[in-house]
Amino acid sequence: MTIRLGTDIIYIPRIRALIDRFEKRFLQRVYTPTEQQNSGCCEGEITPMRSQN
Repeated sequence: MTIRLGTDIIYIPRIRALIDRFEKRFLQRVYTPTEQQNSGCCEGEITPMRSQN
């Protein structure tokens, strides 16, 4: 099995618009529960993700 690591480049305003439009439905579909917890989405305020080194 090959494990690969990459970085996705996204347009932040587009993601913000999707979150505003679909709220938790979008977040639950795109992010894992851990990512949701780390982002602060459950508290209503989305914060930038930071490296978990």
